[in-house]
Amino acid sequence: MLFGLTGAHRSGKTTLARAVAQDLGLEFYETSVSRTAKEHGYNAVGDMSLTDRLHLQTILLQNHLEEIGKRDRPLIVDRTPLDFMGYLACEFTMTNGNGVDPEVLQQAAIFADKCLETTRAYYDYIFYLAPLPAYVVEDGKPADNPIYQMHHALVVQGGITQLRDTINSALIYDTDWDVRQEFLHDTIVGRLDTICEERRSAAHLN
Repeated sequence: MLFGLTGAHRSGKTTLARAVAQDLGLEFYETSVSRTAKEHGYNAVGDMSLTDRLHLQTILLQNHLEEIGKRDRPLIVDRTPLDFMGYLACEFTMTNGNGVDPEVLQQAAIFADKCLETTRAYYDYIFYLAPLPAYVVEDGKPADNPIYQMHHALVVQGGITQLRDTINSALIYDTDWDVRQEFLHDTIVGRLDTICEERRSAAHLN
């Protein structure tokens, strides 16, 4: 069972995922975008061409899939492929693709499809977290840019909408810590209980 938190940067994904994992005694994997980017010669929040941004997001997705593949289940993670799709999509505007190799534009679209497919293939439950009321500036994170944060959030929500018939998901708009933690805790417990019951029923029929 793989449970993923998704949403705009600085929306509390890592803090909440870690807390719920500890509370339930489940394994937690923290995604380090800045570290992985640095290992491959990139500054994740620096200026870069669309070609380089596509290359970086491809690296991040591959690293993410490799890392979650190494870990036991149930597992809670603080990113999903939808986040990588969102960061790439937010770099492409109506006109900044002019002059870019058409192959790059095509590969970006293929990457977005891959993010949707891998989310569907790997994840059992996706939890979207709305941005928090206050943006906390921190080294290695994007600058305080509300419209960029909103753009990313909307792209991720759109991805969840496309997956809604094939994956379990919940949109958490309440920004209160206790409400978020209780909802995540109860939903994961309920999902695990359902799976255990389904397995017992299947074993009984066999």
